[in-house]
Amino acid sequence: MTPEQIETKKLLTRTLGQEFATRYEDLCTLSTPLASLQIDLPLATHAMREMESMLRGILPKSGLPELTAETKGKLEQAKRQLLDLKFDSQRVHDAVKRLYENTQRAQINGVLRALDIDQESDTAKAWLAFGKQQAGLAHKRSWRKRLKLDSDFSSETIFPFLSVIRGVALAFEAKYPSFIARVDELALGQDKDAAIAEFAEKIPHSPAVESRFFSRIEPSGWLGLLNNHDFYADRGVEHPQFDKSWNQGTYLARVAAAPDASEQSLVLAIVKGLAASVDAVIRENCLKALMALPAAESASATFIVEAWLDKSLDRDVTRLTLQFAQKLAKGRQFEPAIRLCRKLLRVWRQGEGSDLESHFAPRGIYEWAVQKIAPGLIEGAPLLAFELFCSLLSEAGQASRLFSADSKHDHSNIWRKTIADNADNSRSEIGVLITATRDSAMQLTKVAEASEVVKLLSAQPYPMFRRIALHVLANAGGASLELASSALSDMELIADATYDHEYTALARAAFSQLSPDVQNAIIKQIETSLEIITPRWRAWFESENSRPPTAEEERKSMLVARRDKYWDWREALPTEKKAEIKAIAVEFGDPEPWPPAFMRLGSESPVTPEELSEWPSDKLSAYLVAWSPDRKEREIAISGLEQAVEKAARDNPVLFALAAQGLGNAVPEIHRCIFAGLLAAAKHNEKFPWNGVLSLIEKITDLVLNLPNSQINRQNSALAAELLKLGFMTLPCQMPSEFVDRAWAATVALTGAVPADDTANDEEGARHRHFRAAHTTAGTAIEAMIWYAVRRLRYPAPGDAPIALFQDLPVGPIVDALLDDRSSRATQWRLVVGGQLWRLIELDDHWVTTRLGKLFPPENIALGEAIWRGHLEGGRLTSKAAALLVDQYKSASTSIRSDVALEDPDGGHDRISRRLINDIAHAYVLGFYNVNSDSPVDAILAHGDDPVNADIISIVGHAAQDIFNQPADQQTSISIERARNYWVLRKETWTGTPQTYQLEASKVAEWVQHSAFDSTWRLQQLSCALEKGVLLDSPWDIFPWLAEMADEDPVQVVGILYAMVTHPAANQYTVNGPDEDVETILSAALACGDAAGVRKAESLIGALTTRGNLSFLSMISGDQQTSRAQT
Repeated sequence: MTPEQIETKKLLTRTLGQEFATRYEDLCTLSTPLASLQIDLPLATHAMREMESMLRGILPKSGLPELTAETKGKLEQAKRQLLDLKFDSQRVHDAVKRLYENTQRAQINGVLRALDIDQESDTAKAWLAFGKQQAGLAHKRSWRKRLKLDSDFSSETIFPFLSVIRGVALAFEAKYPSFIARVDELALGQDKDAAIAEFAEKIPHSPAVESRFFSRIEPSGWLGLLNNHDFYADRGVEHPQFDKSWNQGTYLARVAAAPDASEQSLVLAIVKGLAASVDAVIRENCLKALMALPAAESASATFIVEAWLDKSLDRDVTRLTLQFAQKLAKGRQFEPAIRLCRKLLRVWRQGEGSDLESHFAPRGIYEWAVQKIAPGLIEGAPLLAFELFCSLLSEAGQASRLFSADSKHDHSNIWRKTIADNADNSRSEIGVLITATRDSAMQLTKVAEASEVVKLLSAQPYPMFRRIALHVLANAGGASLELASSALSDMELIADATYDHEYTALARAAFSQLSPDVQNAIIKQIETSLEIITPRWRAWFESENSRPPTAEEERKSMLVARRDKYWDWREALPTEKKAEIKAIAVEFGDPEPWPPAFMRLGSESPVTPEELSEWPSDKLSAYLVAWSPDRKEREIAISGLEQAVEKAARDNPVLFALAAQGLGNAVPEIHRCIFAGLLAAAKHNEKFPWNGVLSLIEKITDLVLNLPNSQINRQNSALAAELLKLGFMTLPCQMPSEFVDRAWAATVALTGAVPADDTANDEEGARHRHFRAAHTTAGTAIEAMIWYAVRRLRYPAPGDAPIALFQDLPVGPIVDALLDDRSSRATQWRLVVGGQLWRLIELDDHWVTTRLGKLFPPENIALGEAIWRGHLEGGRLTSKAAALLVDQYKSASTSIRSDVALEDPDGGHDRISRRLINDIAHAYVLGFYNVNSDSPVDAILAHGDDPVNADIISIVGHAAQDIFNQPADQQTSISIERARNYWVLRKETWTGTPQTYQLEASKVAEWVQHSAFDSTWRLQQLSCALEKGVLLDSPWDIFPWLAEMADEDPVQVVGILYAMVTHPAANQYTVNGPDEDVETILSAALACGDAAGVRKAESLIGALTTRGNLSFLSMISGDQQTSRAQT
């Protein structure tokens, strides 16, 4: 199907319903070459006749004579009299027929009149012509002609008829509000059966019509009649998935909510009749109807919903099923609710190697679902809920393979450390079910003996359930001391680490309440378990150490094991045993808490930032120089000290700047955090003395020269260069003038101290070369030098002779040397020079002009590209820079698509290309370039289909707006006129399909909001763009402006809005624009007195109505339409 045919199919779906759209699609298929291989000409013609008859029969007609009963009687009487007078019977019959001519042609003319289609239009002529020729096409074919379809038949018959269908559908859409009015009459009529019969047979079932009809009819008296007319028949699997409307289902829920028992019984019968439906939309509406019924009534239909709960369930149906289960539970229909939940919450695995699945994915949704349904079930039917969650947990454990066939061990203490709530508990399906099983068991103890609950849990085959049983015992109070005693004495529970946490909780809760004899028996069992593990411990020790343990080692092991076994519940022990455990702790210390020390050292520091800030500078220097942790601690604890030092240096930069004088011999990590802290303070305009800082920088430079490949030294040197740059940038405020020469010397030393960073030149870093290079030591030092020059030219040191030129400063020779460098690191340094090139031009354009050959050497394109890339990434456009580098802009703009250096490997333009576009656009608007065959602007215009034009269109508009927003004395009409001309120039290149220039032309949404351009011109550009098929990228933003323009030019504004709404790719934000703005536009058009504007407004209301927006139907009531028609 062509794009127009696809749009027509959507139009038919909106106006005449899915059946017409499907039949139209079949006719479009007849026009394809493949159709001739399968369909003969008579069959195709009959299909077209059938479609034409359907179309003619269902559309409204006007001007046809009506034959009343009285007229029929008179005609019959006249007919008999003529026959008695011996007139020819055939002639009499023809004469009577012509008195009430309701032929095909008359019906077509009636439709044309009703839809205001001009009788001389192509649509009218083609339809009338088809009415004449269709019988001949079907029956009067020559025997000499073949029966197969051919191109002549397609071009002469099928395509014109398809055009008729489109033209009629468009006209019908414009008249749709009046058609909706007929639907309202049927919905409010007294003869329900006749209304439903007409609605079923004569009204096209489009989504808008169905929605209107079913929302207007009353909830009583209609359902049975609708069911008799098959409105609640299953529509089958062929129903298109994109059609989410089943409006009679919405009405079904309305009826179910009404307090009429007979109607509710009918609702239940209809739902049961749809039990076999596979349509997700029908299932959703049936569930909504069941939820609207009383719980006692809808419970009998639970078996239907259970059957729908297969493994490929629609997500919306799943959500509604959960709500239905909640409704049943709230209505105390627990058994059906439990049955639903057993299927709804199940967890399964499709096969070996596949992941766990459930109806609620991802995992967080499963937890949400259980939390929604579990409380009501657990509180209302604790035993049923308990059995449900035990069953679900067992199935989920087996599916996840956490519960193995060997039920003796499930290692659940590893993946679920505690049965009680804990932040570390997993939120997976099985974790959620453990919590639900625990809660249901605890609730069950309120209505049943805890011992019975424990027995039910212990009967389950997996250790997890015994852990839950222990948890229940621990929280059941003293009512189950006998069971607690039995559990605490169980050797399996004592020896197996799986049960440690719950065993400890039970011992804390119950041990002290037991008799002394029972306590001693439990302690004896624990001591026996410790003796049993001793041989295993010896075997392990020998395997690890290649020797047997000494007596002292074995004694320590036994005592530590005893301490750990009792430690968490030691307060419940008898006095003597408690004293014994405390004595062991005195000798060997307390058990190590979780997490262990090696996991906690990383966040600790020997001193706090506050303590460091309170020390005098000499004590601080001495401590930081002397501090030297051992090797094992260094990797862990140094980060903690670094954080403390960096924070203290940031908060108290003066103290640390003073202390820096004596920190030359501190470990390099201390240097790093000192520089980082001072740099952060300097960025916040904090002042500090530079003497000690410069001494430390000089020390760092020596370290780098001695160990140039040390990563930490390279980091420190880069931070030092950044600090120097910041000092130069704030001269003379931050750095006093007496330190400038010393800082300069340190900067020069850093420039050559570290080799270039090769990562700035690799392929991976190609898009960020400038920014990588600018953060290396040498790159930052070069920036610092240029800032030094800037500040020296502006703020000479006291006593210095005035400096006028860049070349008079020591920076000039150094930059010259960099430009002469042809080594591998030259590219990296040139990136940094390029980033500062605009500043060099502003400082001394003569110096740059005389070095253009060095900056962009013709014999080495790569070096010139490095300067250019750095300029585009880090530079700033100025008039001097634009004029001086015009040749470079021309060269780059002509190669913007082919030069890989300016293009993203993924195909989109990277920020360098965008910066180039930005520079050229601003330079053009500001007047730096003229539009001629030799300008960079024309070089980019040559690529009419290139996405960069979307960028430059936007930039030109915003640049003009920026100028317009300046004070009046700074505005230039030339700039705004340039921007207008550029837009018109680009618009003229829009050819081909809208997709060719979509990115570019869609920027019209931005342009119409630029007040720099007069409103009439903006309306014209918007209208032109829409005529070319452009879809605006932000239509919502345009509505307020269009509403403002409605009084100025209502006809054009309403036409623009109509084009936006009916655009093939229009989205919901266009169709459902701000109601107040749309109403303003429609009101202005309907009141303007212009017939074209009124018709367009009515067409717009029809288009909005067919797309589901019925907000504006009242604006064209029947009386208003009649009045305007007479006018």
